[in-house]
Parts: sequence; C-alpha cells; structure tokens
Amino acid sequence: MVMTEQAKNRGLYVAGGCAVAIELLLCVLGCMQMMSGWLVLAGALICAVIAVYAYQLHMSAKRVQSLSAKLAWEQEQVQFLRELLEQERKEATSRLEEERASSRREAVMMQQECEKRNETFFSQMSHELRLPVSVAVGYAELLRDGLVDDPEEQQEYLTKIAERLHFVNELISRHLSEVRDGEEEISTRLKKVPFDLVDFLQKGLVDFCALTQEREIDCQMVTLAPSIPVLADPVLLQHVFDNLVENAMKYMGRPGTVTFVLSCEGDEVVLTCRDDGLGMDSAQAAHIFDNGFRGANTRGQSGSGHGLHLAEIIVRAHGGTCKAESAPGNGMRIVLRLPICGENAA
Repeated sequence: MVMTEQAKNRGLYVAGGCAVAIELLLCVLGCMQMMSGWLVLAGALICAVIAVYAYQLHMSAKRVQSLSAKLAWEQEQVQFLRELLEQERKEATSRLEEERASSRREAVMMQQECEKRNETFFSQMSHELRLPVSVAVGYAELLRDGLVDDPEEQQEYLTKIAERLHFVNELISRHLSEVRDGEEEISTRLKKVPFDLVDFLQKGLVDFCALTQEREIDCQMVTLAPSIPVLADPVLLQHVFDNLVENAMKYMGRPGTVTFVLSCEGDEVVLTCRDDGLGMDSAQAAHIFDNGFRGANTRGQSGSGHGLHLAEIIVRAHGGTCKAESAPGNGMRIVLRLPICGENAA
C-alpha cells in the first residue's frame, strides 16, 4: 500500500511537473507569439519606411533626370543661339566688308568719271574756243602790223574781233560742256531767234578766209536762194559752221577748195560742205559723227574728235539731220538739213 501510495504521489508529482512544464511552455509560446507580432509589426514599419525612402529616392532620381534633360536642352539652345549669333556676326561682317568694298569701288568710279568729265571739259572747251580765238587773233595781228590803212576797214576788223570775243564769252557763259553729252539737254537750252541764214553764213565765211589762205585752202559759198529765214540759235549754229570749216581744213591733207552750197528743198534748208581733199573710206565716214572719232588723215594734228559729234547734236536739237559721204581721193561731203521758217517754207 505504501508503495502504491508512493507511486501515486510520484505520479501526481510528475503530472504536476508536466502541468507546470506545459504551462511554462504555453507561457513561453505566448511570449514568443507576442514577440512575433511585434517583430512582424516592426518589420512592416521598417518595410514601409524603406518603401517611402525608396519612393523618395525614385522621385528624386526622376527629378534629377528631368533637370538634367532640361539642362542639356537649355545648353543645346544656348549653343544653337551662340552658333546663330556667330553666323549672323559673320554675315553682318561680310555684308559690311562688301558694302565698304562697293563704296570704295563707287568712289573710285566717281573719281574716274569726274576726271574723265574734267578731261572732256578742257578738251572740248579748247576745241570750241580755238577757231573763234584764232579768227580774232588774225584780225588783231593785221591791225597790229599796220596792214590795214583804211579807217572804215579798221573799224570793221575791230567789230569782227568784238563779235568773235562775244561769241567766245557766250560759249563759256552758257556752259556748253554741260550739255554736249545729250541732245535733250541742248534742246532745252536753245535760244532761237529768226535770222537770215544766207547773210549769217556769208559773214562767217569771210572770217575764215585769212585762216584758210595760210593753208592754201580756198573757201567758197554758193547760195541758190537770195534769202533763207530760219528760227534757230545763232551761237550754236555758228559753232556748227566753225566745226565744218575746221573739219574741212583738217581732213583736206593738201591745198584745195572748200565749197559751201546753200539751197532749199521743200520745207528744209540744205547746207552742203564739200572739199577736194584726200577723203576717207566709207567705213570711216560712217563714224565721222561719233564722239571722239578721228580719221587717219588727222594723225599728228591736234584735236579731240568732239567737234562734228557736237555739231550733229546741235543740228538734231534744231530738228535737222546730218549725213557724211566720202571716198579715198575724192574728198568729203557733209550735208546738213534744217527746217525753214517764214515764207520760204513750202
């Protein structure tokens, strides 16, 4: 019985111990379960914190990437603008240099044109004044050398000298050098007055006799009408007549005769100047009225080649025409046609 009771007690102790152990185990498990919940919560919080931080890092990275892209774009724009400005600067510099070069070229051209005009001015004025001054000097030398004894003839020579000097003064005062390059300008400057062309040319021809006789050239005039009224500029027509005489003396090339024939054909007056000099071929005669033209027969003689060119412009300004005909050895024939005014007009 005692053994049974002892065995029973040992069983109770074991059962009690097992119960305590179980309770301890349950407590431990309970504690572990509670700790596991806290661990899970802590882990969740940590994960949440990590996620938020990762998201912030991601957004920051995206912002940095966006800012980098924007910065790169702005740098490209700055570079583009820099290149554009550089190109515009080069183009502006090129344009400026071109404009400066063009201005320099224009300045050189203007200077050359001015020098050419000055040269033409002096050449033409020398040509225009040579003959009337020579006539005046010729009369003055006759008076100076005492070759004219008749007082009336002396007075006549003085009058001719005064007329020639007046003609020279008129040429200068009217600035023929400014209008000889264009027919239209001369037309606006004409000072037309009515006068008898026959009397006008006869008086003019007398003035040239002394000059032509020195070169053994005889000047003649044939008029097929007693009077031919014209409405013209006498100063300019005198200049045309002077150039015809000087041209004839220049192209004669030998002693001979210069003949002026004045006639009427319908409503025109025809003045023909012909000589029996050396003449020229038709190719040269076709250019005799060109500005600056000088024939082969004038080599070694002074002159500018402007005289007959200006004469043609003056004749055209009066509504007339000019024509030249020549052949080697047969002299020169120049025909001028001008409109008639008055009763002689048909």
